[in-house]
Amino acid sequence: MMAASARYAVRIGDPDYLAVVELFIREEQRHGKLLGQFLDLAGVGRVSADWGDSLFRVARYCIPNMEVWTTPVVMVETLAMIYYNAIRRATSSRVLQAICKQILEDEVPHVRFQCERMAILLRHRSRPWYQLTLLAQRVFFLVIVLLVWMGHRQAPRAGGYNWNHYRSAAWAKMGAAWRRMDPRRYTWSSSY
Repeated sequence: MMAASARYAVRIGDPDYLAVVELFIREEQRHGKLLGQFLDLAGVGRVSADWGDSLFRVARYCIPNMEVWTTPVVMVETLAMIYYNAIRRATSSRVLQAICKQILEDEVPHVRFQCERMAILLRHRSRPWYQLTLLAQRVFFLVIVLLVWMGHRQAPRAGGYNWNHYRSAAWAKMGAAWRRMDPRRYTWSSSY
């Protein structure tokens, strides 16, 4: 991911982009560390491998360009907001509630940053190609929504999400992300 980000930053002449991606990665690692420490203190074993994470990595690394990397990140970050809200609602642990609250607060600027980057990536695409891109993203998102529900439905259910509520929340959040990705929302300078 850093290699693809570095190549992209050089190509567009935006050295600050790489620094921002590094901050994003550090914050995501902090989330993992906090959750891991909570599991350790609670005496709950950590998962050593997860098919969803493996699938996510394969999707990102098959074609190392920024659009292919950013698209699943936006989708997974969007679903993470639903997931951690469900965990926060389901647990009686104040510590876990605080961790989930922090993750939820951090995900908002993450999604905004990635959506704004997608708008930059898509801004020169013709309207028909842009619409085709959105169609492909919607199909991909449908698959991810289904896979996440199949693999992790216990957590959303515990937090009060049945399939219909989860599906509806997922599409509402991703719909907001797609609106933010629309290049027509922005005024562009010649530097991008």
